[in-house]
Amino acid sequence: MKSVEPSHDLLTPVVAMECPDKRPGNQFVTALLKCWSVEYSSELAQLASQQISKQLSGGKKRKNAKNQPSVDQILGHLDWLYKISQEQEDISFFKQDNIRSALDQAKIAGTEARKSRFKMLFSLCDEKESRKRNTRTSRTQAAASKHVQSSDESDEEEDSVKPKQAKRRKKNNSSVESDSDE
Repeated sequence: MKSVEPSHDLLTPVVAMECPDKRPGNQFVTALLKCWSVEYSSELAQLASQQISKQLSGGKKRKNAKNQPSVDQILGHLDWLYKISQEQEDISFFKQDNIRSALDQAKIAGTEARKSRFKMLFSLCDEKESRKRNTRTSRTQAAASKHVQSSDESDEEEDSVKPKQAKRRKKNNSSVESDSDE
């Protein structure tokens, strides 16, 4: 099973399996997702994000359909995958934009109970937001520093122009003074 590339048809029944909250979760699902997250990272991220988005946008019919995982089941398995990945210090799967986007959607659409249950998993969304803020801030700071540099350069140009004007004023002043002396 580990050597087979993940597909929608395989992932759906796998994440529809029971996911206990107590350690170690569903060991089969967690082990399979971990292998897929290493070997087929982008494919699994795409499929998982599609599953989450599909369940969030679907009506009651889809939620009650047989063999269709609920958002909480999908998040439960991803939560265990995240915990195992953290222990192994390899959370690269969770750094992909599509999985983070799906988690962000689930967090926004989720109840307080869901947010508290998957607090650790949703913390990835907070990291994403802070990285966006930091990127925007650094871009703004870079633009401001470029503006300051260009204004410094124009100040230097003005400074180089100002001494010439000052010299002219002195000449004008001295000629005016000489006129008044006569």
